[in-house]
Amino acid sequence: MLAARRALWGRSGTQSRQDIGILNEMKTLVINPGSDAVSFHLLEDGGLIPISSFQVDNRYRTDHDLLGDIKTTDHRSVMPDLIACRVQFGGEFFRQPVRFEPAIRAELLKLVPFAPIHIPLLLEVLDLCEKVYRGVPVVLVFETAFFVDLPLREQLYGLEYNIAEEYGLRRFGFHGIYHEASSLLAEQELHEQRCKTRRTISVCLEPLPELAAVVDRRPVMVTGGATPLEGIPGHTTCGHLDPGIPLVLREKLDWGPEKINRVLTEESGLLGLTGQPVSLRDVFD
Repeated sequence: MLAARRALWGRSGTQSRQDIGILNEMKTLVINPGSDAVSFHLLEDGGLIPISSFQVDNRYRTDHDLLGDIKTTDHRSVMPDLIACRVQFGGEFFRQPVRFEPAIRAELLKLVPFAPIHIPLLLEVLDLCEKVYRGVPVVLVFETAFFVDLPLREQLYGLEYNIAEEYGLRRFGFHGIYHEASSLLAEQELHEQRCKTRRTISVCLEPLPELAAVVDRRPVMVTGGATPLEGIPGHTTCGHLDPGIPLVLREKLDWGPEKINRVLTEESGLLGLTGQPVSLRDVFD
């Protein structure tokens, strides 16, 4: 949220106390367009706990339903000063938060082949926000931006380079917003301890868990890959998998690509191992 506010303010350096005061007084509507639901959270006065939240089921709705749900919420009674929208994939073009405008829309359209589920939904939500919250600036914050400049050895897979480049087959990571925030907090702590080099392991315990190594604010490794399937097994995702296994599933069980994708993303991980819904919280408990 703070990154979105600073992007709107148009400064990349340090803000003055007056600037920070203005940023903290802003009412911010945070939108998270997910594949199953679109969630909305209203925050004000620099707070991190929403004063109002609601969620729209994204699986069985029409465009009119989403527009109607936005219009009938309490958010209309408190018009936000800023809309901050989480974007799950930004490719290599988006390296920092940006204000949404026609030129940015054109760049997002180029990413549809790489994120065919997330980008069209994002654009739909942004269009609806322009209808409901006319004149309110929208800032996009990208999960992948933090990992765009991973060391080359961490970006690449052992594939023919031209094919990998054409189809964007590189490691991006999927929780960059969390990792960037946690590494900044760790840096502040290490600065107080007068550490010259600040090395951090950031652990994100989301349903798609992810680890990242950060040195002096620069990520040098992340377990997330080109898709959410790589890395650590999650609540329902398989995690790192021998690439020959999908071929075995195809040959022995006669599963097609859609069936294999559904099983690996929705029926694997902790669910697949235990045969019942299990969260990371349950594991720790």
